[in-house]
Amino acid sequence: MRLAGSTALLVAFVSLASTAPASAECGWVLWSEENTTYFSYRTADARAQSGKMDQKDVHAWNIVGSYTGKNACEKQRDSKLSGILKTWKKDKPKADSGEHTINHESGTNTISKRSAYGGETASTYSTSLRYLCLPDTVDPRKPK
Repeated sequence: MRLAGSTALLVAFVSLASTAPASAECGWVLWSEENTTYFSYRTADARAQSGKMDQKDVHAWNIVGSYTGKNACEKQRDSKLSGILKTWKKDKPKADSGEHTINHESGTNTISKRSAYGGETASTYSTSLRYLCLPDTVDPRKPK
């Protein structure tokens, strides 16, 4: 009887030991979450409160890439944010009219851009991007 108890203990120990390396080698996924909003209205119609307004909201999760370690994922995340910031800043002076704002606090994983145009038809475009490095076992699209 004592031998059976020792065998069970040995099997339990081997099972635990064999799962530890698997969790240490966990894959990482870089996700991007994008929120885009578009809103426009004819300014003369808006004053009469019967004007045509148009609004569109889009929310999407996308997989950017997968990595063998958290550090590699975070390095790619930072590279993506830096690249988008450079592109948006470069494109900003090309805009002919309107107000354009780019927000990104250093060390954060979110960047946003807002463009507002006036005139006969006023419109606003807003885009927010957030990048997350998560273990490959976590899917942010699923409810918790």
